[in-house]
Amino acid sequence: MNGKWAMHIVLLSLHGHRACVKGKHVLINEFRGRLERKI
Repeated sequence: MNGKWAMHIVLLSLHGHRACVKGKHVLINEFRGRLERKI
């Protein structure tokens, strides 16, 4: 179910720590929002 998200997170982490740190909060918020919508 979360295979695509896992790949996405791995790619982001490999893309760059700086970009990852800046995008982490946005990603987490967006991820939570999508989970809430599904549930």
